[in-house]
Amino acid sequence: MMKNMNKKDFAQDIPENIKEVTLKALSYYPKLKDVRIEFVFNENIRKSVMQAPVERVYKTMLEDETYRQWTAVFNPGSHYIGSWEKGAKILFIGTDDSGA
Repeated sequence: MMKNMNKKDFAQDIPENIKEVTLKALSYYPKLKDVRIEFVFNENIRKSVMQAPVERVYKTMLEDETYRQWTAVFNPGSHYIGSWEKGAKILFIGTDDSGA
């Protein structure tokens, strides 16, 4: 479950203009608490880039426990059965109004 997070819960300095939405987003990934994230803004583009070690992001996004946490935002109970290995079978399971 998501908990209320504040700036002191994370290892990085969050720019004031994105602090509220960033803390909400990070609250879904408590395992990133001690991961240093660099916030980079470029005036030539209209988006920001959040950098974290690829391995840490991969594990956070795809390990069963954390996959269930972030997919619960849009599909509570969503999970998978199988493997992320290339060529392996994987089933994505969730519940919606149709029971799918």
